[in-house]
Amino acid sequence: SISKKSSMKITNLAKILILFISVLIFVLVYNYLTNQPLKDSVRIEIGEAIPSVNKFLIDDYKNAEFITDIDSIDTSKLGKHTIKIKIGLITKTSELRVIDTIPPSGEGVNHEIWYDESLEIDSFVNNIKDQTEVRLKFIEAPEFYKSGTQKVIIALIDGGNNQTIIESELTIK
Repeated sequence: SISKKSSMKITNLAKILILFISVLIFVLVYNYLTNQPLKDSVRIEIGEAIPSVNKFLIDDYKNAEFITDIDSIDTSKLGKHTIKIKIGLITKTSELRVIDTIPPSGEGVNHEIWYDESLEIDSFVNNIKDQTEVRLKFIEAPEFYKSGTQKVIIALIDGGNNQTIIESELTIK
């Protein structure tokens, strides 16, 4: 009868140990699968190359690789791209944001015209440079029916809503 009690204690102890190990394994697997080892998003300036997979990781994982075909992403256009990355046995997603934080540049062009002439806004600016399309907007528009010299102020606004102010002069004879 002593061996029967010892056997029951060992059996109960084994059941408790198995239950404990099972719970521990569940917690570890759950943690592994729900852990987000990736940054939510990575930002690059328009026109830059796509960064390495390590830039998307919070921690350094040696066996991380892109699932997304990164060569198909056009970084010359503003936008957001979903990036799938395989880390070990799991696949996680992050986002690549192509942004524009650099304002456009350009040079003001002065003009001299006759009283009854007029000019388009783009004639007051030369050498516009930016990675995105730039639109022009008068801040101080010329008055074409006013003789004399006047200041013309134009905003260069790019696709990222960065702006540069350019000044020109218009002389009307």
